[in-house]
Amino acid sequence: MFDIRLRLYSENAVRGRVLKTTTISLTDAESATARLTFAVSQRVAGYLDSPFLVGVEVYNDDTKRWISPRNDLFIAVVDDSDSSDFSETVAFTAAGFVPWLMQWALHWWNTDSKDNRTRRWAGSPGKVLGGLLAEAHGNVPATTPPVPRGWGPLVTWDFSAAKDSYGNAWTADDNIDMVVDLWKPYSNLVATWSEQGYFEWWTEGTKFRIARSTVGDDRRNVTLGGPRFDRSPAKSDFSNVFTRLVVIPDGMVAFGLQNPGADARFGSLETSMSQSGVDKRAVAERNAQPILTAGRAKQREMSYDWTPDAGLPRPYLDFTIGDTVSAVRRSGKQPQRVVGVIVTKDNDEVKVRTVVGTKLIGSAARLRKQVSGGSSGTIIGGTGSPLPSNPGMPALTPSAPENVRVLSNTGEWNRDGSARSTVGIGWNAVTTSTDLTPLDVDLYEVWSREPWELASLVTATKDLQATIRTWRPGVPRLVSARVRSVGGKWSELSAEISVTPAAPLNIVPKPPANLRVVSNVGQFLQDGSSAATVGFAWDAVTQDTTGALIEIRGYELWEGTTTDPGIMIAASTAPEARYTWPSNTDHVLRVRAQSDLRVWSDFSVLVSVRTALAPQVTTPPSAPILDSARGIVAATWDGQLVTGVPAAGFQFVIVESSTDGSDWYRVGVPLASGGSTSILAEIGSEVAVRFRALDTLGRPGQYSDVERIVVVGITGPDIEANSVEANHIGAGVVNVSHLEAGIGGALDLTANSSITQIIDAADATKGDVDRIQTWFRVDQAGAHVGRSDSPFQSHVLNDRFSITENGVEVSYWSAGQMVVPSMVVDTIVLANHKVEAYGTGTVVRAVG
Repeated sequence: MFDIRLRLYSENAVRGRVLKTTTISLTDAESATARLTFAVSQRVAGYLDSPFLVGVEVYNDDTKRWISPRNDLFIAVVDDSDSSDFSETVAFTAAGFVPWLMQWALHWWNTDSKDNRTRRWAGSPGKVLGGLLAEAHGNVPATTPPVPRGWGPLVTWDFSAAKDSYGNAWTADDNIDMVVDLWKPYSNLVATWSEQGYFEWWTEGTKFRIARSTVGDDRRNVTLGGPRFDRSPAKSDFSNVFTRLVVIPDGMVAFGLQNPGADARFGSLETSMSQSGVDKRAVAERNAQPILTAGRAKQREMSYDWTPDAGLPRPYLDFTIGDTVSAVRRSGKQPQRVVGVIVTKDNDEVKVRTVVGTKLIGSAARLRKQVSGGSSGTIIGGTGSPLPSNPGMPALTPSAPENVRVLSNTGEWNRDGSARSTVGIGWNAVTTSTDLTPLDVDLYEVWSREPWELASLVTATKDLQATIRTWRPGVPRLVSARVRSVGGKWSELSAEISVTPAAPLNIVPKPPANLRVVSNVGQFLQDGSSAATVGFAWDAVTQDTTGALIEIRGYELWEGTTTDPGIMIAASTAPEARYTWPSNTDHVLRVRAQSDLRVWSDFSVLVSVRTALAPQVTTPPSAPILDSARGIVAATWDGQLVTGVPAAGFQFVIVESSTDGSDWYRVGVPLASGGSTSILAEIGSEVAVRFRALDTLGRPGQYSDVERIVVVGITGPDIEANSVEANHIGAGVVNVSHLEAGIGGALDLTANSSITQIIDAADATKGDVDRIQTWFRVDQAGAHVGRSDSPFQSHVLNDRFSITENGVEVSYWSAGQMVVPSMVVDTIVLANHKVEAYGTGTVVRAVG
């Protein structure tokens, strides 16, 4: 599928990224400055500021590649970013980059100027243009020290004095020999010589290329016209036909030239032209040839519109300007030269218009410019007298409408928020033919075009005015009218007038006022985390910035920073909104309003908020259930609070014990659900135990009731009855679970080194065992390690290794990355560099 897009270029013509556009319109013609208009969204336009360079690319679906066509590089010199475009786009107008530069290069004085007003240029087009471009790149002549002109440093060319850009040799007939006025821009010289037929020109990127006239490929296998083409308008013009031309060079006497082959059915038709800077007859005759050729027969222009779907011709791929194609008319296929191409793209829809034959729009003006200072008879423009009408045969062609004018021009809003203009165009009634013979007319037509486009029909009416609602607001247009007689003869188009369809007034709502926090409620979620839902309210907007009443379509709540509005997080049709964030986090909010015409206000004054924590549940756990045996106390929790099952946000219960009722110590493993923990204590002592619940934010609740128990040692039932009957045990090692209290007086165990070592080790570690506070727990989430007197815990989970402080995650490792809010280090290695402290500063050194 054929497609077109734009790419940004740097000021040095280096390719950049593709530019996202909403519309594109490219107008290209032979030996003429290409024109480009395009629109982008306001977001994209935010970083574009004319002038900037942009390139055209077309998609070749044969090779699946984007390519640059001829005349591809443009400079955007006009934008309407300071005006109101209520479709939220910004339009840009661009001209061919190299031709644009040409208008800023002047034809300078040089030592070959004999009168300080003119210079003679003689030689092939390659020699003349190459000399001009080289001069512009070089220094100002005869200055000390030399002053560089420095024009167009990016402009290059590939032709020479001997050959054109295609490598074809120049011939003697191609030579230019003219005296040219100083201080004219290069663009004038190039236009004059190309219109005189010395060469054709185009650009490719920053390269300026010329070739002998009538270049182009034979593409008659490409057919324009047929059932799949949208329209095929045609126009013929006989007004410039003549049989004899009087040439008036300003450096010699006038002479006449017959126009062989001209239509002579009406006898001899004479006109004249002048040529400035010409003092040789051969050169004057050479310069007159394009006018003679154009004046031999009526000129015909045909244009074709189509969508370049599969199977239809693709501009710049199947044909280009200058090629000969087959044009379908009622009389059959005709070979025609392509003289213009217009490609438009609106969102994703691409349309093509191609003009073949002779481009008639402005043809009279083109003929007037065939030579520098040239002019011709009134029929084609110039100093000659107008051709007399035949008084015996009044023409039946109506006069063109006069006094075409703008009757009204207003802008208004559509209900969908898009802008629309309504322009009323009027004209005077036509009552005579071109020779003032009275006649009746039955239909008027309004034609229009953008300044660099071809005119097209807008509407037809029997009245003396028409109302147009299809023109895009803010885009200048040229408008003309024509009339049809009752005999079916159309007049010429009237003189064009300029009109810029009006855009509607910008109805911008006032920014919402009094943005405030009306609620900030924290709660625990099912996963145990704490979040807060914050409610916002503001005063309803009822007026625009001028104080007029306005309807509001809705509001948007945005979160950002103190300097940046950020992103939209909530939308509402009422002046209120709610949003939920993690607890204990800071946020900056703004709000804006949108009218029912989809126009946004500015942002309100910002408001800041820190989200609330979930309410703390202080309900104590149920009382400990205690048991003791073999010198150990087992403290059991039944998994309940005094009010029932723990609610969301509960983390675990910690166990504390005391032997004196005043000093309490955390012991054992925290209990996430019902379970037990063991407490070592001295046999016979009384141990007090209590529980306390912590939530996931690490906040402790109330203590449970205290329960007490006396520590029980190894009792008789702990040794199996009748298991020892001997008065003497001779074994080297005796393993016992319980000894009677008085047995020590009857046994001497000191001689046994193993017993002695055990006793010593037990004495040495007894105090440490009492102080063991570290715990380890494994559950469905993973493995957890902590210390009862420390707020920090480590967790090995399925997706990360995590460190928490008071139950809140402060750092974790996952997927090869460490996430930590803040890090204090003396030295860190990043890739091939080391960052380390140096005195009171910091240095970066290469590693190795």
